[in-house]
Amino acid sequence: MNAWLDRARAESIVKVTQRLGLTIGRDGKSFGPCPSCDRIRRSSEQSEKSGRVDRRGACVVLRGGDGVARWHCYTNGTGGCGAKGDVIDLAALVLCGRRWLSGDKEVEREVRLFFAGASPQPCPGFRQPRQVPSAQDPEHPRLSPIEVAEFLYGVCVPVVDVPEVTEFLVTRGISPTAIADRQLAFALRRGAEVPDWAKSGGMAWWQTGHQLIVPMFGVGPDGTLVPIGVRARAVRSCGDRPKSLAPKQKCSRGLVFAVGPHWLRDTGVRQLVTMPEGEIDALTLFLTSADKRGAVLGSISGSACREVAALIPRGSTVVLASHADPGGDAIAHAWRCVLPPIDLKVRRIAFERFGCAKADPGTATDRVEVIRPVAGEQGQ
Repeated sequence: MNAWLDRARAESIVKVTQRLGLTIGRDGKSFGPCPSCDRIRRSSEQSEKSGRVDRRGACVVLRGGDGVARWHCYTNGTGGCGAKGDVIDLAALVLCGRRWLSGDKEVEREVRLFFAGASPQPCPGFRQPRQVPSAQDPEHPRLSPIEVAEFLYGVCVPVVDVPEVTEFLVTRGISPTAIADRQLAFALRRGAEVPDWAKSGGMAWWQTGHQLIVPMFGVGPDGTLVPIGVRARAVRSCGDRPKSLAPKQKCSRGLVFAVGPHWLRDTGVRQLVTMPEGEIDALTLFLTSADKRGAVLGSISGSACREVAALIPRGSTVVLASHADPGGDAIAHAWRCVLPPIDLKVRRIAFERFGCAKADPGTATDRVEVIRPVAGEQGQ
């Protein structure tokens, strides 16, 4: 009688989370926003008092002693809820706005349809499904184009002017001169006065070793890509800090490393669009790719959004190049979800064909998927 429930509870919470439109954290074990309290990131009273931002998703996926995977909201700071449940509870909360209860026929109908393969749809009388905003983060604003320009051209300098950054690029086979000439990245010199958002733990990015600054782009009000973010990459040992840092308490969702002048000026022309994971692979791929006519859109967790996907001309060929780990899987899946499925198909190829399989030692991209137009959609 409840065979469908048993089958549904055996499904992966991570896969169900992605189908419901939520975002998997970079660790591959968390997601947000919480389907109960809407908090996007994990937080605690201690982190809120210190101003520290936890980049993991609000909810973590755990497997109990009985072998059943469950989720638990870990936002016990202001507005947190501590909600938890299994995959059925997750679907019921997202789809219908209320928990799964035996005998609730309306919720049961919607949840059963979802696990039968139906797309998530708003239910009459229920709230709209909870989904991560594809662009703005309600908790934190984005940087403005003026803030980005002032930082890149007023605080930073060309990468060739800072020895630590030059050496870092050279050791990874990247030409500092080529990066500087194309203004694909900048350097943060020691002693520079930086805004509060360019600090980590009260220390300026140059003090923590994060001196390679890569601009990030998002869709602006006019529907084109504009610089509204930056990413700081460590060029030397940074202790227990992440290798890359985003501006403190600023939104980076829906932003990409939009490198390649053709992407910015040839919108509407069918082209090759390659989406590597991370700033180093993005820079390397742009400089080493044999085909310079296309665009390179470097991605991080949260980059995939419908606004950017809508700018890719119909009939273009899209290459997804992400790390073979849970975070890379989540990024690739997120892009597949927002790219138009009726125009595209997927096949795997050897990444070595793109010339940067070992761009970033230790986290080198080693999986590529090519999404090509279906028959009849291929451009000239």
